[in-house]
Amino acid sequence: MKEKYISLILVASLLMTATIVLGANETPATETIEQRFSFSKPRFTYENELIEIKVEGAASTTHRDGAPKLPVHKTVLEFPMGTRINDVEFAHSPTKSMYVPTKISPSPTPIPLNKMGTQQELPMDETIYNSATYYPEKWFTYKIRVGLNKNNERTTFLTVDVYPVRYSPLNNKIQYITDGTLKVTVNKPANTSDESNTYDLLVISASAYLEELQRLVQHKENHGIKTKLVSADEIHGIGRDKQEQIKHYIKNAIENWGIKYVLLVGGYRSFFGFNKPELQLPIRYVYLNDGGEDGFPSDLYYADIYYYDPVSGYAFDDWDSNGNGRFGEWDWYGYDDLDLIPDVHLGRLACRTIKEAKTMVDKIINYENTYNANENWFKKMLVVTGDDFQDQNMLDIQWNVSLVPDGEYIIHAQTTNCDGVKGTVNEVHVTVDHEATSSVTFSEEDHLTTGRCYTADPVAEITVPSDGDVLGNTDVKNPSPPRAYEGERWTPIQYEKGILHIMGKAYDPQPQADNHPNGPYTTIEVWVTNNAGETVFGPVYADSEMWF
Repeated sequence: MKEKYISLILVASLLMTATIVLGANETPATETIEQRFSFSKPRFTYENELIEIKVEGAASTTHRDGAPKLPVHKTVLEFPMGTRINDVEFAHSPTKSMYVPTKISPSPTPIPLNKMGTQQELPMDETIYNSATYYPEKWFTYKIRVGLNKNNERTTFLTVDVYPVRYSPLNNKIQYITDGTLKVTVNKPANTSDESNTYDLLVISASAYLEELQRLVQHKENHGIKTKLVSADEIHGIGRDKQEQIKHYIKNAIENWGIKYVLLVGGYRSFFGFNKPELQLPIRYVYLNDGGEDGFPSDLYYADIYYYDPVSGYAFDDWDSNGNGRFGEWDWYGYDDLDLIPDVHLGRLACRTIKEAKTMVDKIINYENTYNANENWFKKMLVVTGDDFQDQNMLDIQWNVSLVPDGEYIIHAQTTNCDGVKGTVNEVHVTVDHEATSSVTFSEEDHLTTGRCYTADPVAEITVPSDGDVLGNTDVKNPSPPRAYEGERWTPIQYEKGILHIMGKAYDPQPQADNHPNGPYTTIEVWVTNNAGETVFGPVYADSEMWF
């Protein structure tokens, strides 16, 4: 719908100044920071018979589900960790009022990616829309958090939201301001440097993996990363359970050694049935009830060590602020006030076996020794991943090998996605020898096809047979060949009575959505040629649907 402009007067000015006033003879020093803001007169636009409000100088909007969507100016001030925020004040110009002829649009409810592009309802919070009270209640709000900033410095964050427009739904009126001054008074700590820099990286591991991790420690030391390895079995002391004891240990490592990186090693339980304590490192389940699940595992628990304390500047955050033993709680039993800003960079190698630990250590060492650490992308990357399974149909095309003479043959496969884009042709070279013993194997190398990159062109991958296999006069059958997704039986080996089952997969490594106009499908084409390049089998076409 074309937008209709009700107010055309814009005051496009934004002024921000900062002044610091040092208190006399005070240790630590008292500082006052001032910032000034200017805002334009509100501008209305119509969308679906609702009003949206724009204000120059307020780039964000409120985002409470179902509440009126109103302009917000967001300011984040950073101070050294340990700073005490004594006072936050906001003075503003005289308020002005305007009549609004219809309801202001509510903030939308977040939706999953697979619903993007579909028509969504905009429910209104009746407790707000049926009230004469102005929303938001105040002209500004703020919150204080502590954690690492973008420069890897431990920081106190003061986030201030200024609302230049407030709305009274029942009266069809708004109040607005055109300028304001934010005044913040703080006490900074006398010493802002880390007490120690003994170690950079702390590795906490289940005991079974210590031998493998010694190689990783030495590798990190060789790269200039001072590393401390400890077994979870050695961690005791303060804490109501093992998880809290580990978190206190990380806190002590921060304060005594100056660590900023933590690596946890060990899964919670093994899908192979090896539920042995020496293979596991506990996780913290948080009571974040989304209506479908009572809670979720979260390693952010181990990274979020501190919360802001108005007396000391910061304190240990046990993620149980209401003291009922339900960590990270957000449901009808109660709510925990969480900081949620990491105080260390934390990751986990969720190993379930010593073999998996060895594999991960080998990969880390190989990666860091192979690629140039001076490349811009090497240390700062955005990594997006999903589950281990491609979630598409298994390819199973049957070729009667007994109909062709002895010789060399090439099996070809190519995939076309639902947008008509074709991928590269996958080729497998085999020998047909009707007097020989058969040799048919499984292989999987589609990571070479994509170049280990995402996104990529559509992929066709023949997993059975493999390059160099011999199709002879003996049968070969293996329902679960090695390397086939740790034994998952989706791609068996089957060559019986001269019939070869060409196994594989087809998929499109692109962002997918269930509402794609052509559906999340690919079509794979398979054919076989002889030495002369003549087609002796196919082409055969098969559709493959993907689930995400």
